[in-house]
Parts: sequence; C-alpha cells; structure tokens
Amino acid sequence: MLLSAMSKVGEIPDVSIKVCKGHINFLSASKDSFSDRGVVLNDNISRGANSTGDGEILQAKKDLENHKARKLKLEMRLKRSSFDPEEHELYKRYQLKVHNDKPGHVVESSYRRFLVDSPLIYVQPSGDEKVPPCGFGSFHQQYRVDGRLIAVGVVDILPKCLSSVYLFWDPDYAFLSLGKYSALQEINWVRENQVHCPTLQYYYLGYYIHSCSKMRYKAAYRPSELLCPLRFRWVPFEVARPLLDKKPYVILSDITNSQNQCSLLPHASETLGEPTTNEHEGMEQGETNDHFMGGSDDEDEDDDDDDDDDDDEMNEVDSDPGSEDIDINNILIGLYGSQYRYKDLRQILTPVGRKQLEPMLQRYRKVVGNELSERMVYEIR
Repeated sequence: MLLSAMSKVGEIPDVSIKVCKGHINFLSASKDSFSDRGVVLNDNISRGANSTGDGEILQAKKDLENHKARKLKLEMRLKRSSFDPEEHELYKRYQLKVHNDKPGHVVESSYRRFLVDSPLIYVQPSGDEKVPPCGFGSFHQQYRVDGRLIAVGVVDILPKCLSSVYLFWDPDYAFLSLGKYSALQEINWVRENQVHCPTLQYYYLGYYIHSCSKMRYKAAYRPSELLCPLRFRWVPFEVARPLLDKKPYVILSDITNSQNQCSLLPHASETLGEPTTNEHEGMEQGETNDHFMGGSDDEDEDDDDDDDDDDDEMNEVDSDPGSEDIDINNILIGLYGSQYRYKDLRQILTPVGRKQLEPMLQRYRKVVGNELSERMVYEIR
C-alpha cells in the first residue's frame, strides 16, 4: 500500500523502489545519487533494529568503516587471573548495559570474588610434565582491536579441558558477536595445545538448562554432551534433546542405559557439616536436586514395594533389634558434591550398597535425632 502511494508521487531519476519481505528498498544507480538530490537518511536506519540506539555503537561502526583502507589489528593475550582496572571498567559497562545490573552490584569486591579470586592452584609449565605453555589454573583472555580492550574471557585450564567461566564485552561492539567468536577461539586453543598436553581434549561451557533460552546457544556447538549429575555419565545432546523437549526434569543417564546402577564406595566415613555451596550455587543447587530427583519430600516413600530384591534387603536391615521405628528415608546425604534424600538415592543403589549404608544411617539418626538428620548433611566420601 505504501509503495502504491509513493508511485503516485512520481519516479526519482536513477533510483528504483522495490518491496521485499516487509521492507521498502531504495536502489541507487550510483553512490552519490542520494547526496546529490538532498535525500537525508535517519540515523536510526543505519543503526539497525536490534541496536540500543546509543551514539557509541554508531560511532564504533563508523570507526570500523573509516579503517577500510587498512586492516584492523586484533590481539589476543592470555594472562593469569588478576585484578586489572581496565578489565573492571569494561565489566561494569557490560553488566550495566547488557544485564541491567545496579551500580551497587558491580563494585570491585564483588568483581574480585566472582571473576578474579580462584580456588585453583597455578601449575607452572615444566619440561618433565605434559603441561601447556601457559600452565594450569585460572586465566583471563583479553581481546583487543587496535589496542582497545573489547572483550575478556575468563577461563579455567585443567589437564583435560578448558572450562569457559564467563565472558564480558564492550556493548559498543555487540554487532561483532563476540560470544561466538570467543567460543570458537577457545575451542581452537584446546586443539592447538593438545601437542603440549595430550590429555587436553574437552571444552566445557558450564551449566545447561534446556528451558532457559539464554543457555540454548551452548547446544549449538557440536558434537556436545550433557553430564548426568546423578550417575556422572556423559550423554550425547542429540540423544537427550527429544526427552528434554517434553519434560523439564529428566535423569539423563536413564536415556541411554536404564539398567546400569551406580555403586557405593566401599569405605564411607560418617561426616557431619554444613552444605558446601558458594554464593552463586546455593539456592539453585537445592532446587535442582529436589526437581531432578522427581519431586518434593512429600512423595510416596513406598515406590519400591514391587521390587522383591529391595524388600528382601530392607527386611534384613529392619530385622535388627530396635530399628523398626527408625525412618531413614529423609536423611540428607552428600555425595560427589550434590545432596539427595536417601529415599531418592536408594532407587539407584545396588543391594550391596544399601546393605552397607542403611545400618550406618540408622545409627546416625539415633545419635543426631530426626530433625537434625533431615537438616544436616551426612557426607559419603
């Protein structure tokens, strides 16, 4: 309709007008046609529909266009994790503009705690050890264009993998898709350094939540696998995806082999303590475990009544004098850094494992009482 209305105005010499996919395109026979005839384009057109509208973004693009006569110099520098004022300033701009954080949340202390301080011990490269030239530990990968810091990738380098911890970048250069570029560079780094460290063969993108749209980009890098946090088995993403599309919470290892059962360590130490979580994991860890294991603590605790082997093993344990009234189902157990209720963990233990563990849990509940046994963590090592 608009094109029809414009055609009534009359044709413009050396300019044709066409409609394509909801857009009106003005095609000029020469680059000077618009300027010669006094046609002015709004700045918003050149900025693009996805732009924030900031003048800095337009200026950044203009800076790149002005340097067409020469190549821009891209520099990448991998350095050990340490506080850098320039990096901190870039981090603040990124958090404020991209994630809409409040200024009080991007202070130096929180930045240090989040991306500078690391529990990893730095291991220097040695001629006798299979270590990459940079060593093992936590590092910051700086990306600079003509000397200007435009992105920082925080990574952990371990004997078997490079783990991508976080990436922050200059909002003015969002159009460069720096997240994708840095991921490809990190993958390439792993390949190149396999010469120095043959065990280095994996690239970790961290936690993955299928229902979170902001995390879907992680599955775009293939071939990729997801780790089952219950049995610690890697499952190909393409195998897990159909079930993840249907259900929000699934036991990944059940998809490939539902018959396998995890074994209990033969020597379990009875240890009490607070759950060991950091400020970024606390709430998420608790919620994930409850949902992952199949629901809340109010579920039916007799789901395994039809399992003859399970009943026999439970009968053996319950036959001990004085054990009839001891309910161990809701005892909170710590295993490999995760926490489970015993009624959930019991489903995947072998009969031998249950026979070893349940007498210890009964003694433990007698000592600490019902309430504390459901709030404290019985850690298995």
